[in-house]
Amino acid sequence: MPGTLDPDDPNNNRPKPTPEEQEVIDAYIETQQAANWLASHRPFDIDAARFVAAPYTARELTRVGRFIETRAQSGERLVIRQGLTFRPYVSVLGQSRATVLDCQLDGTYWVDANGTPRPADASFPGAPGEVVEFGVAFQLVLRRNEWLVDSSSAVEEACQ
Repeated sequence: MPGTLDPDDPNNNRPKPTPEEQEVIDAYIETQQAANWLASHRPFDIDAARFVAAPYTARELTRVGRFIETRAQSGERLVIRQGLTFRPYVSVLGQSRATVLDCQLDGTYWVDANGTPRPADASFPGAPGEVVEFGVAFQLVLRRNEWLVDSSSAVEEACQ
């Protein structure tokens, strides 16, 4: 969906991240790509190397995996063809904890086993023909010199 970006929108002109912030953002992006790949591919394989190797804490890997597995068991699959643009920034960076906020341009949606789109929900607000601005927050922890996603939630303030 081409268009002109509003140069006054802070989501379109954030400063370049520092090298330390970029490490955190890279970990966040890797987990999102792995989860979206798992949710969009069939046959479903919760043990796929691409997913289990992503930088999640064990608790978050289990939580995300169960969420996707529940949808896959009912025949659902994530459709990404409308696109998903990440616009992350680090809002908090401590010695062992960080918060990434992302005001995504999200065109993803779920379909059932017959390919019929599922209704939008709080976690996936998109639908066919729509790209929505969707704010998320991710908490990361530093363990053995690796940033790991530990939790996530939808937050409107990521887009403000």
